[in-house]
This record gives sequence, C-alpha cells and structure tokens, in this order.
Amino acid sequence: MPYLSGEIIYNLRNTYYHQGNLNINKAKIKKVENQIDKFILLLGDDKKIYEMSMDFDIGNGMMTVKNYIINVTYLCNLLCYAAENFYSVNKEHFKMDWKVIEGDIFK
Repeated sequence: MPYLSGEIIYNLRNTYYHQGNLNINKAKIKKVENQIDKFILLLGDDKKIYEMSMDFDIGNGMMTVKNYIINVTYLCNLLCYAAENFYSVNKEHFKMDWKVIEGDIFK
C-alpha cells in the first residue's frame, strides 16, 4: 500500500502548483510501493485518511491500480502541523518574527 510520503507531497505540490492538476508523476517517486496511479482529494471536515489499492482482471492477467484517497482538510492540517513542528525545532535558523494563531478564534 502507498503511504503519504514526503516524495508524494512534493510531487503533488509540483504538479498542482506548476501544472494545475493532481496527476502525480509516479515515475518521479523512487519508492516503488509509493508509486500511485491516481491521487484523489475528498472535501469536508472528516479527519479520516483513506488508502486503497485495487486489482483488476483484464483478461490476460491481473493489473494493480494504486489510488490514494485523502481528505483535503486532513491533508492541510497535516501540512500545517509539520510546518509548525519544523519551525519550533529549527527556530534558530529563521530570521523572522511571526506567530501562529489558531483559526478557531475567528469563528
């Protein structure tokens, strides 16, 4: 099963930012187990992450299609947490003065 590795996140960022789509280039993913065929984002506030791998019989043998399905809210929260954690561990390398404010105060 694929997992949400840094390679996948970086590839997703590049394809979305530079090409405007979510088609991950699996040839650029080094770990074979993380080479996915389709990346699917779910909308909503559910915090579950879904992984799915499917096998199809196409007449002349089995074909495996790896899809990665993730909730976009969960993905954004995961990326924000990783960025906050990286900053808190590496504060001495940053020359900026900024503060993270929880979004709940704006509700």
